[in-house]
Amino acid sequence: MATTTISDDKPIYPAVKWAQRKDRIYVTLDVEDIDSMAEVKLNNSTLYFHGKAGHENKIYEVQLEFYGAVDPKHSKELRTGREMFFDIHKKESGFWPRLLKVSGKVHYVKVDFNRWRDEDDSEEDMQDDRSLEDMMRQMSSGTTDLPDMDDLKAPDSDDSDDEDLPDLEETADTKE
Repeated sequence: MATTTISDDKPIYPAVKWAQRKDRIYVTLDVEDIDSMAEVKLNNSTLYFHGKAGHENKIYEVQLEFYGAVDPKHSKELRTGREMFFDIHKKESGFWPRLLKVSGKVHYVKVDFNRWRDEDDSEEDMQDDRSLEDMMRQMSSGTTDLPDMDDLKAPDSDDSDDEDLPDLEETADTKE
């Protein structure tokens, strides 16, 4: 019986998560500590990624041929320590039946239920999109503009941490 071995230099697929809106798709590649030399190409129909990642410097590679056309000029990319996130604008507005042109199950592509919205979701549900866009803008500009926690207190509120504590009394155990 012959055994097969996997070469260490053979690329492996990263886990891919996706979600969509009427005008865009969100694609997340779950790869930690992506090498700064990673190759990323986005064109009208495909997203290509090739690079080393993780503490073991494994080589990851994936090419996603999208169900429909996208607009790379208006799309954004964000790299964090744990993933690579893409906000990709569709050329034509509307919901796709799947992410990829090929039909059938692709084992490394999963739905990102945290970001998923259906066509019939209410406008309130779409508010999360604006928050995500604001976060992307802030992260790409390098500013976070997080509020000062002291500013969040009500003006006349008493904060128990600000009270003076009484002096400790000595007990028989502490006297020496």
